[in-house]
Amino acid sequence: MLTLSDAYGRIVAETSSGQHPDALLVCDLASGPGATLYTRWGDWFGWLALGVAAVLLMWAAVVG
Repeated sequence: MLTLSDAYGRIVAETSSGQHPDALLVCDLASGPGATLYTRWGDWFGWLALGVAAVLLMWAAVVG
């Protein structure tokens, strides 16, 4: 089942893909109510997590 939902989670369009593995669903969707956390702040959380993992791996190599 292919579905398209709006910013509030309401299903706008849907189609079955069970017998058609190459099914395509096209619909115009309106933009959401505002910017997301990711669009406001960017990749900082991913880079921070990567940095913390690297520090912990180095610490484990030195201590362990």
